[in-house]
Amino acid sequence: MKLKSFILTAAAMFSAVAAFALSDTDQAAIAEIDKQLAQYEGKELPEAMAWPVMRKTELLMETPASFGAMLKTFTDALAPVKFADEAKKERAAGQKAVGVAIWRYDAKFIKDAYAYAKAKGLHSRYFAFFAPRLNMSEEEELAGLLETFEAANKCDVWIFKSKTNRFAALLNNLPETEAKAVLKKLNRIYSPLLVKDKTTYEPVVVMIRTMLETY
Repeated sequence: MKLKSFILTAAAMFSAVAAFALSDTDQAAIAEIDKQLAQYEGKELPEAMAWPVMRKTELLMETPASFGAMLKTFTDALAPVKFADEAKKERAAGQKAVGVAIWRYDAKFIKDAYAYAKAKGLHSRYFAFFAPRLNMSEEEELAGLLETFEAANKCDVWIFKSKTNRFAALLNNLPETEAKAVLKKLNRIYSPLLVKDKTTYEPVVVMIRTMLETY
């Protein structure tokens, strides 16, 4: 599929979602993606454009009927993108569908997304946030939370705050020396961030140090 066909398909999708209003932020994102796409008029899109194409598709997509339907939508959207092989295209579409299933549509597709990710060898640390719904083992849940906390992304601070009690409970299942080592590592990661953004990171540092004091 050439770019012109993709644009026509996207236009049809836009008409289909006219029932809801895109936010100014979403409209700006689509406009920026369209500028990038315009550079490839009449040509195949390079692999680097896969994520912008899928982001636009995500923003224009109506609520899908199922995880499978959503996966197909992203897969179809990648038709004009040239990948080294079909496996890479399948993985890209799958990773995007999994991410959208985690954070959109009230996570109504989270179980199917988790099963798909397991079957396809896809990874997302954010599945740990939904551990009770996924019957996830405590070991896997703790590993996912730790991976998220150690990344120290500003946008994930809310997860640390909301999962503090659960995190503490999971740490209690570890030998004391291991639990302390985990908390000391987190303290070393987050304490330097106070210099950059005290307002954001101070509550996290306080929680970490408070947990350390209990051992």
